[in-house]
Amino acid sequence: MSDDTTTKKNIGITSPIKIKHVVAFLALALCFLVSLHEIFSLYLRNDFKAIAALHIPKERVEELQLGGNQLVWKNDDDSLAQICHRLVDGNYSQRGLPSVGTIWTKDISLIKEALLFSPANEPFGSRSQELKLLIDRVVLALPLTVLRRSVRPATLAADDIKLRRILDILWKRYKDAVNNPPLQVLVFGGSPTAGSNCERNGKVKKQGQCAWPGHLQGFVNAYLGFDAIRVVNYAIGASGSQLATMMLQLRLFPLSMLSQGPDIVIDAYAVNDFSYHSGEQKDGTLSFQNLFTAFLDVIQDLTSCSKDRPFAIFLDDFSVNFLKGHSVEAVESYRAEISKLTRYHQVLTISFVDMIQDFLLSDSEEEKLLVDWRGDSKHIPWGGHVAIVLAFAFNSLHIIVDLCEQQLERKAAEHNPSSKQTSQMLDSYFRPHLDKKVALDGFGKEWSDHLAASFENCTAEDRTRGCPFGWIALRKEDEHSHFEGIESILVKSDNWTNVQTWPPTNYGLYGSRNGTAVLHLNTSATNSTVTTITIIYMKSYSEKWYNSTVEATVHQCEKLVSSTVLSGFHEKLTSEYFTETLALPALSSDCYSTKLTLQMTGGDMFRIGGLSFC
Repeated sequence: MSDDTTTKKNIGITSPIKIKHVVAFLALALCFLVSLHEIFSLYLRNDFKAIAALHIPKERVEELQLGGNQLVWKNDDDSLAQICHRLVDGNYSQRGLPSVGTIWTKDISLIKEALLFSPANEPFGSRSQELKLLIDRVVLALPLTVLRRSVRPATLAADDIKLRRILDILWKRYKDAVNNPPLQVLVFGGSPTAGSNCERNGKVKKQGQCAWPGHLQGFVNAYLGFDAIRVVNYAIGASGSQLATMMLQLRLFPLSMLSQGPDIVIDAYAVNDFSYHSGEQKDGTLSFQNLFTAFLDVIQDLTSCSKDRPFAIFLDDFSVNFLKGHSVEAVESYRAEISKLTRYHQVLTISFVDMIQDFLLSDSEEEKLLVDWRGDSKHIPWGGHVAIVLAFAFNSLHIIVDLCEQQLERKAAEHNPSSKQTSQMLDSYFRPHLDKKVALDGFGKEWSDHLAASFENCTAEDRTRGCPFGWIALRKEDEHSHFEGIESILVKSDNWTNVQTWPPTNYGLYGSRNGTAVLHLNTSATNSTVTTITIIYMKSYSEKWYNSTVEATVHQCEKLVSSTVLSGFHEKLTSEYFTETLALPALSSDCYSTKLTLQMTGGDMFRIGGLSFC
């Protein structure tokens, strides 16, 4: 038997075949593959006219256009489909979705250019060159390997339904700005978020144009090329998340959000809430877990049944207090608590501190650029604010790529019924609080009951009413002009003054020695009764606050129903707001008169930052 015959037998060929036939077949196959690659590239660009020009049958073109291939996005008005289509357009050579790093590297020049824009959606003017040099330094300090540390994977894909809704808002705004408002973002935080001393010039500034929330608005709108989002910075120095929770309960929204509420709420209180974890708050009645879950609870109850609740984001920027008299172990314990709660409730978390921690602990040059704790142990410099905006941008890009990958999975499932998800996941915001210590065998029922109770109570009246009266000493801006002032219920003010002079950090109701203030609220017009009074007051440390105390008494229909004593002094070398809530007994349903008396009983100065009658 010849070698040729042996070869045929070994490979199972039973009919005679010539080498030239094999070569011809391979050449034909190669041509086919080349054509297939060309068609596939066109799929990724959704270039259906070009596909048709390759003499593909019309019905096959329609099949491709409707998503016959899982990598082809349906050419319709679906926001996620359109965004995903742009990620896999002709700008990228590889098949499928490009990586986050590929997109970031390709767009870095545009990203740097967009960072130059202010909240007013225009360049920073005379400061542009200075900012450009700063941006170059920050971008150089934050390569992809460092930016990736800002991503908390366990929370990244949190609540994809709400994330898709955000993309829908942006897409509608892009297509029709006249009839669709921008994405509304409301930011809460303390003085670091307000931009205090973000410009290091040897003199502490109480607030600055360089605060990251304003930067975020200017950046996103410049990067996307249209007026896409509106960011309102509600950060108030010395405040904690209790204040944010109270403001949300009172529906003290900026004017632009008054009718619909915010679409996104950002909690940037990681720095100021640390004292509740470390035990520095003397009363010990609240923990960080209490504060965090209360914040989530009020977000759940913000809107009516006809509108989705806001999407919550937590910014972990706890870096500036690292070396402020605390051990690294105490700081890591707090950050572990943050991670546990945000992961459990699947709250999207952006970690500035993970991104810059190595710089901080190694005392590098980048530390001075991004944290500069020796310059100011409480507030980050301008470079840190730019870095936070970059962390938001990088995480947002991660989210979009993840959603596009989920879209791919869904498209694959449409053609494979056995792979479809059979269970509907419950909203993780409504998981039972960890402090309830719910056992695993009863967890699912507790979760679903919590969710069901929320839907049963979601009448428009309950969700939008707020409280009969609420006041917070906010910045005097156009966004806040619709708020009712405390002077509307202040009927007596002996040695108490409602300060409204610039700067905004001075705003508040101040009492001086032996002063008496009486605040009276009549709720007969709304046919409602007051069951709680909450007082936001400040504690400070200088001589003028020493031994500062106020006795607060509450009368309803001339009957004394509650009293407490508040202290305005502590030994910590910082000013902080505290919250005291007085629960009032149930009186007759026709008692509409509530009177709060504030009597200075010690010291020279006391400051009230907010009040609510609910």
